[in-house]
Amino acid sequence: MAEGNWKTIAAKIAAQIESGELAPGTRLPSGDALARSMDVNRNVVHRALEELQRGGLVVRRQGSGTLVTERSKKSYGRIALLVDGYSAVHNFPSGDLLRGIQDRIGEEKTLLIADSKHDPALEARHFRRLLKEADGILLYACAPDRSAALSALLSEGYPVVAIDRLPQGVSIDTAVTDNRGTVQHVVTSLIEGGHRQIGFLGLHKPTYTSVMERHEGYCTAMSAAGLDPESLVRWLPEGATVSQPIFERIIRDTILGLRHEAEPITALFCVEDCLGCAAVVACDRLGLDIPSDLEIATFIDWHPMTLTRPWNVRRIVQRKYELGYAAADLLLDRIASPSRPPKSVRIGADINTTDVDFQESASLTATKRNPTNEGHFT
Repeated sequence: MAEGNWKTIAAKIAAQIESGELAPGTRLPSGDALARSMDVNRNVVHRALEELQRGGLVVRRQGSGTLVTERSKKSYGRIALLVDGYSAVHNFPSGDLLRGIQDRIGEEKTLLIADSKHDPALEARHFRRLLKEADGILLYACAPDRSAALSALLSEGYPVVAIDRLPQGVSIDTAVTDNRGTVQHVVTSLIEGGHRQIGFLGLHKPTYTSVMERHEGYCTAMSAAGLDPESLVRWLPEGATVSQPIFERIIRDTILGLRHEAEPITALFCVEDCLGCAAVVACDRLGLDIPSDLEIATFIDWHPMTLTRPWNVRRIVQRKYELGYAAADLLLDRIASPSRPPKSVRIGADINTTDVDFQESASLTATKRNPTNEGHFT
C-alpha cells in the first residue's frame, strides 16, 4: 500500500534528521527518487518537503536540491533587506536590485524591507527586531558606528550579507560592485584617448568602502601611466547641509580651479551621481563644451536624464539586478551553511561611452555631424 499521506512522509524524514541519520548538510534524494522509494506520487513528496522547509529542517535551493539545514533555529520563511534611507529621487533601493533579490528567492522566502532613516540607533533596533522575524538580513546601509550591533548578530551566527558597502571590522559575506577595477578601466581608457590631466572629484566618505575603492582605482590607473594622481584629487566635505545652488557653485569653483592649474584638466572623474550631475551644470555655466573641452566620467545610478545631456557623459552604471541576485544567493547559502567561511562576490559595471553623434541625430536643427568626438575614446 502506498504511503500517500504527506504528513507521514514529513514526519519520517524529520525523525531521520532529529536522530542524526540525516546529518546537517546532507543532500536528500530528488523528489522523483523519494517518490519511487516510498511508492507515492511526487506531488505528495513535494508537499512534505515544503512542510519540512517551513519547519526549518531542510532548505530547498535552486541548482543544489534539498539539503538538511545546519541550523536548529526556527525558520520564519522570510529574509529582510535593511536600507539606510528610501529615496525615489536617488532610485534607492532600485527596482532592479529588488527584482534581482526577488527572482533569486522566488517562493522560497518572503522579502521584508526596513529603513533605518540614516539613524544608527534605529538601525540597531531593526537588527534586534529582525532577529526574531527573519531568517537573515541583506544589509544595504553604512552607519559608521553600527559595528557593535552588527558584530553581536554575527557572533550569534545570524546570517547577514552586506551589499555594495563593506562594514568595517567584521568578517561578513558581501556582494559588491567591482569599484576599483571599473574605475581603473575607465581612467585608463581616458588616458589611452589622449588625456593626461584627469581630475578626481569625490565626497569625502572614508567609511564608505565603495568611495575609497573608486579612489584607489583612479590612483592605480594614473600611477600606471606615470601620472601624478593626488595633485588632481579634490575631496568635498560629506555631510554638510547646503542648498542645491550653493552645492553647484562649489562644484563650479572646484572645476574652475582645476582648469586654471598650470596644466588644466581635460577630463574629470566623478565618484557619484550628485557630483556628476552638478559637474555638467557647472560646465554649462562656465561655457565648457562636453566632451571637447572637458570629458566627464561619472557613476550614475539615478535616471540618466538627470544629466542634461547624458549622451555627452561617460556613464558608469552598477548592475543592480545582478547585485541583488548575488546577495540573495549568498544569504540563502549562508542560511543553509552557517559555518562556512565568508564569501565575497564582485560584479562589474556597465560603461556607457560618450556619443555626441546621438546628440546631433536627436537635434531638430542639426545639419551636420559634430566633429568634436574625433580623438576621444568611445
